[in-house]
Amino acid sequence: MSTKLRAGGLGGVAATFLALVCVTLLLMLESALFWSARVEWPVFPDQVKAHEPQVVMEVARDFGYRIGDPVPVTLYIKQQPGTVVDLHSIAIEGNFEIRGEEFGNRPRPYEEVMKDGSKRIRFQVELQSFSVAPSLKASTAITYKVVETNDEFTVTLPALVVTTSNTWDKQERILTGKLPYLQGWHLVCNSLITLTGLFAAAYLYVLYRRYLALHPEKLPGARRARRFVLARKRFDEVWARIEAGDVATANYVEIERIVRSLYEIESKTTREAGFWFLYGNRGPYQAVEILHQCDRVIYLGEALTAEDHQVIKRTFDKLVPHYPASVIAEASEIVASPSLRRRMREQDPANFRGRREDDSESNSN
Repeated sequence: MSTKLRAGGLGGVAATFLALVCVTLLLMLESALFWSARVEWPVFPDQVKAHEPQVVMEVARDFGYRIGDPVPVTLYIKQQPGTVVDLHSIAIEGNFEIRGEEFGNRPRPYEEVMKDGSKRIRFQVELQSFSVAPSLKASTAITYKVVETNDEFTVTLPALVVTTSNTWDKQERILTGKLPYLQGWHLVCNSLITLTGLFAAAYLYVLYRRYLALHPEKLPGARRARRFVLARKRFDEVWARIEAGDVATANYVEIERIVRSLYEIESKTTREAGFWFLYGNRGPYQAVEILHQCDRVIYLGEALTAEDHQVIKRTFDKLVPHYPASVIAEASEIVASPSLRRRMREQDPANFRGRREDDSESNSN
């Protein structure tokens, strides 16, 4: 029992210590965040007249200003007991005016009440001048009231004088001769943009050629003869044997060869071809359906049903359109061997020559 109480007591002490640490860290964080906004009161001058406020004016710097630059000014006022300083009565005479006052953006003062009834006031303003002069001056006056007699008095604050920069706007610079042009990184950026455009144009041209290769109706006659027309011709020959009852494995091997050579996937397995089409955008994914059906016969030794054969025929017809007999004959002439072309020319010279002339005319047009 005593052990439990001792453990509980240690837990309470640890929680209290942890809470104190958290509070200390929060106070340190708050001090760090608001350290720059703290008020450092200056030493006020000796009081000359009774009830007259003591005023100190501080400027960040009194040199290096250009026309229109805001000049931050801080007024430290010690208001005497029994008096009230009217901050709205601040009047400026000279080259400056209070910045933002015309829009009602007058800053709010910071005040501290002392034990003797006096009050310390910090008032931060920004002055601005558009006058053209080597130095800018401002005389400031403020009104205070004695509460007992209700009398008002005006106090003139120390004069403000700031010096403008030597590179102020009125300086005349006469440039003669040819104006220099700073090229900078423009040449490099333009060269990179030009090279990127050239590479992009070449890449888009390759993609366009690949797109044409996958759409047979958009290819010119010669390329149709090399690929889709010949694929149609070879498939029709194999399919005629299958419809005649010849379901030998060699026919399905030939169909796979036709599809693989048509889409250039001879070195890929059926699964790799599926990923190649699906994620590489290299061709229609429907071609993999034909490969799957043929693989059942080639590797598993299965016999395809009539429905399975219709899947092969329907998919191939969707991928490769039917061509007229003249187009298929033209393709046969183009890819024929020299001896076969010679026999074709000897058997039917007129039609052979006519088809070649029609093809040359279509290419010229």
